[in-house]
Amino acid sequence: MQYYELTIPLQFISSEEQKDIIIATLAEVGFESFSDSENGNLCAYIQQKMYNEQAVKAALGELQIAQYEVNLIPDQNWNTLWESNFEPIVVDEQLTIRAPFHNNLPKTEMEIVMEPKMAFGTGHHETTYLCTQYLLNADVKNKEVLDMGCGTGVLAMVAAMRGAAHADAIDIDEWSYQSTIENAERNGVADKITALCGDAALIPQGKYHLVLANINRNILLQDMPRYAAALKPCGTLVVSGIYTTDVETVTECAIKNGFKFVEQKERNGWAVVKFEKLT
Repeated sequence: MQYYELTIPLQFISSEEQKDIIIATLAEVGFESFSDSENGNLCAYIQQKMYNEQAVKAALGELQIAQYEVNLIPDQNWNTLWESNFEPIVVDEQLTIRAPFHNNLPKTEMEIVMEPKMAFGTGHHETTYLCTQYLLNADVKNKEVLDMGCGTGVLAMVAAMRGAAHADAIDIDEWSYQSTIENAERNGVADKITALCGDAALIPQGKYHLVLANINRNILLQDMPRYAAALKPCGTLVVSGIYTTDVETVTECAIKNGFKFVEQKERNGWAVVKFEKLT
């Protein structure tokens, strides 16, 4: 699988908030991974088959970004690139997410080890971090969980490690699907996780106690009825992948689909929102 790399010069990134806005906008047109280059430029990655030049130009035009580069990256270059940017992360001193080559890290209650590959969701992005925080403090013991837009499978693995009965992990990206299988095996939770490659059409009805959907605003709005149908009565929906300014719109959609708002948390302009199914 080949990816395009979109590079946005530092001059168009005036602050961390501006960077988050750029990331959120690009995520809506299919970009799934982001990293900072050594000189401060922002690099965004999208599958070759998902790249739409007109959509990208329109998105960058809205952001008033007039200068950028797009290059096709050969598969063999990706692991080296991602490995150079992959730093260990510790969430609330309870969970460490690291690569096999990371050493001398503080000991935490749980640890996830994964090979750096091209898949969104290693825990570094604000939304994955927020969802992970939620799971570390939630009661998921013996519950059925769905990790929708699973990326590398981090959330499914955390749920399994926290005692979930089972977790389904769905992603439209073949690379993410393969990464989730590999990571579940590497971390000893393969028997508790089923990885599936596809979209919301794969979601069964009435199966889950908890649905985690860390995607983007447009997909969340589109698939909200499926999330509602997937949950058992009084089940929990946790959504992320959205900017704080999107919370009102997503909440309105959730309420129309039979949910009630429970709480919202934020991190650097990104939000995670918890809803409860009414019946």
